Amino acid sequence: MSREVNPLPDNILDSTLSQGDLSKEARSLRTSEARDGFLLGNLYLRSGDYENAVRAFRRLLGLEPDFAYAHYNLGFAHYKEGDFEEAQQALERAIELDPHHAEFYFTLGLLLDDMRDYEGALANFSQVLERQSTWVDALCYRGMIYSRLGRLEKAQRDYEAALELEPDRVDEIHRLGFIYLQLKKWQEADALFTQVLVTHPEDADAHYYLGEISIARKEWDQAIAHFERSVALDPTHLYAQFRAASIYAKQRYTDLKRQHLFRERAIEHLQQLIRQNENMPGIFDSVDQAYFLLGSLYDDKSEDADKAIEAYQTGLQYGHSAAAHNNLGILYWDKDRIEEASREFRAAIQSDPEYDSAYYNLAKLYFYRQDEQMMRDFEMWTHRQQRNSAQVLYKLSLALMDVARSEAYQGLYSRLHQIKNLMGISGAKLRSAQRMLEKPGKLGDQLAAAFDEQQNCYEEMVQLLQALQQDELVFELLDLNHLITGLVAYMSSMFNMH
Repeated sequence: MSREVNPLPDNILDSTLSQGDLSKEARSLRTSEARDGFLLGNLYLRSGDYENAVRAFRRLLGLEPDFAYAHYNLGFAHYKEGDFEEAQQALERAIELDPHHAEFYFTLGLLLDDMRDYEGALANFSQVLERQSTWVDALCYRGMIYSRLGRLEKAQRDYEAALELEPDRVDEIHRLGFIYLQLKKWQEADALFTQVLVTHPEDADAHYYLGEISIARKEWDQAIAHFERSVALDPTHLYAQFRAASIYAKQRYTDLKRQHLFRERAIEHLQQLIRQNENMPGIFDSVDQAYFLLGSLYDDKSEDADKAIEAYQTGLQYGHSAAAHNNLGILYWDKDRIEEASREFRAAIQSDPEYDSAYYNLAKLYFYRQDEQMMRDFEMWTHRQQRNSAQVLYKLSLALMDVARSEAYQGLYSRLHQIKNLMGISGAKLRSAQRMLEKPGKLGDQLAAAFDEQQNCYEEMVQLLQALQQDELVFELLDLNHLITGLVAYMSSMFNMH
């Protein structure tokens, strides 16, 4: 479906190109001057000279003010020139004079769609279909607007009706398949795109959408195969490049045997995506996410830290990301570039005031680097937080307390651990002394009592250390959809029981 569909009524236009075969409407014109003006205006339209077409139809309407087709063609000429308000007025007047022609409503629907008056466009395409139910383009445009407005079930019905009339419209097959994906109708989408590949085996988009279906089903290897095939068929399919890289990046955490391979393949796809996007700017609207993902992959290895920094920096030129600023801050800190690390942690907080990791990292930085420059930096930064200073100070204070508490526990744990070791040694010495006594007597009883008390203290110390010991954090990617679904199912069963 092309936006360049000629909305002129071909039967009227074609029949008015010669004086000898005028349409009924043209023959009804009262003067030869009016008929000549009508033919001249149509010739200008056919040649693409819309400025002169406007003049011709305005002169004609001076002679025949109620001639519907003159208003219609004038509206079409204005539309092609980009004068949308003038076009709308002329088309609405044509419909007022002759409300029976479906093409009048169709062109007005296209115009209103371009003007982003989607409800008005829907109303006009519906008028077209009331008069001509098999107008496939009207079904497709209405389906497209329904989809844009999130009315997916209605969009689905329009696309299905259009494809019943013209089954070979590949663009509409893709749009219908995408709606199936949005509605989570995986089986219908799978069947649709699989059928596309029967007739169009080189269709890169069909493989791309089948890859999306495989992701929904958590069939990771199958998804990778489809995205790789999509890229092989169309190396400029940057969305397939990105999806393949994303799966490789995620799977490197779970498939340790292929971790290195997956990391390299992800980096390769992202580098190719970035190169192609530089050659064809604007064809990929998530280039910032590509750089952020590339940065996280480089971040796996300390020797690639500079590449990771460059990737995050470049990504932040395209878009905002609290996580990217935070990760960049950690990389700077590792290189002892403290001022830059502090700047990135603050930028993460400004980008997302709810991003707790940045507060914690900034708090750690201030806690461990308590020099005058850092204190001035902290004071100046908090002073500049006019809009949300209270929230920033509150969350940063909590983070500082967490860091201090962790440090205190760690220091206490270390000292208590040393004492426990000394108690263990002293306990062993007491036991050895008991065994060396030739005559236990009173001294033996005292040693035994001291050993029992020491053992009790030792066990209590072990329990205290276990309570103080902080669990080691294990970082991994989680499927939040799966986690939330499981939680909802668990809570639902509890509610049902009660």
